[in-house]
Amino acid sequence: MLSLGVQNLFCFRLECKIYFAFAWSAKFILLSLGVQNLFCEGIFGSQSKMQLLIENFGPIKQGKIDLTKRFYIFVGYNNSGKTYVSQLLWSLFNEETLAEFSDNDKIIAAFSNSVEFKDLNLEGEGCFEITQTLITQILEKFTQFLSSEVVPRTFNIDKGHFTADKLFLKFEPDFNAIQQKPLEAKIGETTRTLILSKAKNSLTINFKNEIENRPHYNTTVSSVLENTTHPFSSTQILIKFMCHLFFDGVYQTFFLPASRQFYLIFYQYIYRLEKEKHDKITQRTRYIDTNSNDKLNLDALLNLINSFKNPYTAPMNWLFDKIYRLNENIVAQSHYDHLVAELTRMMEGEIVMKKSEGIAPLEFYLKMLKPDRDLEMYLSSSSVHQLSTLYLYFKYWANKERNYLMIDEPEENLHPKNQMALLNILLTYANENNNKVLITTHSPFLAEMVNNYLFMAFLKSKRVPISRQLENYPEMNLELDLTVEDIGIYFFDGNNIRAYEMGEYGVLFEDFNYEIRKSHNIRDILTDQIYHFTYNDEES
Repeated sequence: MLSLGVQNLFCFRLECKIYFAFAWSAKFILLSLGVQNLFCEGIFGSQSKMQLLIENFGPIKQGKIDLTKRFYIFVGYNNSGKTYVSQLLWSLFNEETLAEFSDNDKIIAAFSNSVEFKDLNLEGEGCFEITQTLITQILEKFTQFLSSEVVPRTFNIDKGHFTADKLFLKFEPDFNAIQQKPLEAKIGETTRTLILSKAKNSLTINFKNEIENRPHYNTTVSSVLENTTHPFSSTQILIKFMCHLFFDGVYQTFFLPASRQFYLIFYQYIYRLEKEKHDKITQRTRYIDTNSNDKLNLDALLNLINSFKNPYTAPMNWLFDKIYRLNENIVAQSHYDHLVAELTRMMEGEIVMKKSEGIAPLEFYLKMLKPDRDLEMYLSSSSVHQLSTLYLYFKYWANKERNYLMIDEPEENLHPKNQMALLNILLTYANENNNKVLITTHSPFLAEMVNNYLFMAFLKSKRVPISRQLENYPEMNLELDLTVEDIGIYFFDGNNIRAYEMGEYGVLFEDFNYEIRKSHNIRDILTDQIYHFTYNDEES
């Protein structure tokens, strides 16, 4: 075992290949490294480029997504995989995914036994360089973890399910960004602090241990590590540090599926059904346990589990759980009151909650602005239903920073005026506090509005003053400072994913324009016939 002593400062070179890179530009927390008391803090630099290659996922044969954008728009045909990729990104950026990967016993054991890690000891003071083999190993393990563990769990499918049995994921990096990005983390126990740091324009990670007297910190140990058998190790620390160096950080991811109608009405029925299923499983398990031999016991139990499998993906379960947990007297947040106010204006009212006596679940109402009455949700308009979960998200669930909001077809049930207002809300949200937003859409109107913002971003990048004529159009938020590079637009054609690039006349939304041209051609043929009919009728 190679010990890195306090008295000897030297570099321990790890042969590794830089294969992918994320950057992270906000504070992070290394989730519970298996020690009783832990704290950490991070300092981050500029964002790097990171591409995710996706092959053989549902209808998608091949595609590539730049993961460093702040606002995404997925357009394309029905059943082309837009929602698949949205939920894949939900799991990829979810804070639990990175925590589970870096805290996984098997992964830690595999790295600990490798040539690169077996002599590593983060005692004392020392440094090592990031080179090729280490990053290759982390990449391979992480893609295996995503494909074999995360995707099946996220999509609620078996590991051999035909939609993902040939799934291939690959990360493509901006190597220079790794060198440019600074990072520091402090990992502490009661009297000992390990400091890891990487300077800007460097591939060297320095570490040192400090002994100090400070108060006892009551940091909760991650549930992933409560039953772990291996000790708190240098390998585990390094994996966490490297993951936070390469990835664009963890987010609170939130997915709002299409057809958001009646979620606030029927959520209690969903949980009532879940309770009934749980009771039946308990009852039948007891029967199996007392009335079957071992073989029948196992077969019956497997059949029982399969018969009660939830028909939802993990992001949808997350949403239902969030709605139900509003019964626990959750306090409203104030981080995004300005966005809540905009949604209130659009809905012409606020979403309020009332609880009947006893243990009955919450009931939701629209507290109308005019008249000042509470309207039952089942009597509210379809637009209110579509916007209500987003209202609750901004009011109760969004963190102050580093959120990733994904919405399927936000334009549903909305008049073009409100589509424009909603787009402004989402762009404003992506413009604040290191948030990200992803939308899928079939709306040519939203696409045209996005083009307008791209034009404005281009002019601002060239320091061209924005025309004062736009002040007459409150529909445009002239204060947004999203750049052209911050916005990613992707077209799903049913087989492939293609990035739409901005040209001289903005982004050409080919599929929308093609269908619109066909409609115009039909119109021209019919109006031409009307003209000739009218002209001939007048002649006769």
